[in-house]
Amino acid sequence: MVLSDDCAQVRVCKIIVEYELKESGIAVKIKMKKYYRTAEVCQAAGISKPTLFRRLREGTFSEAKRRDMRGWRLFTREELDAIVLQANRINEGEEFSNDKLGNN
Repeated sequence: MVLSDDCAQVRVCKIIVEYELKESGIAVKIKMKKYYRTAEVCQAAGISKPTLFRRLREGTFSEAKRRDMRGWRLFTREELDAIVLQANRINEGEEFSNDKLGNN
């Protein structure tokens, strides 16, 4: 079940991602299907490549199901949207304090 807040967040993320991806214009088309490389996914999610790779290893993000002939990941639009949503998710149930940073 998708909550209304999640729906609104997905719509906002999609609008931002579409704008940013139009600006970069580097998506790859293979057999009439559009794929995004690691750089585009990182740009859209607002994370670095090392963060993306770490979260893929940890299982926080789902691994791309396809790779090109060089072994580079090719993400579908659905995979990209899921990563953007997960990367921008806010843990509302967890209080943030300076104590967690060691700043008493």
